[in-house]
Amino acid sequence: MESAPLVGLKVDGVRAACLTAMAAHEEVLKSGQNWLTTIGWDCMMTTDGPVFFEGNVAAYRTPRRMTLTAGLSRGFRRWMRTRGRKA
Repeated sequence: MESAPLVGLKVDGVRAACLTAMAAHEEVLKSGQNWLTTIGWDCMMTTDGPVFFEGNVAAYRTPRRMTLTAGLSRGFRRWMRTRGRKA
């Protein structure tokens, strides 16, 4: 079996980068682009913090990721029905 030396590695700033990407997505939705349900935010971690360099429409990737397991598929359908609101 191959080793995976990065598994479990804690990278400083990743949580902040995720929160920034989520906030950016909220701004996209607020701008009236409700059709843009998924965005793949490309980001790199630098010594100065995260740097975002593009966002990609990820709609074509979503079905592959959201149907990997029955549980993911159910959760995604539930989220889409409520658009992230608590049911």
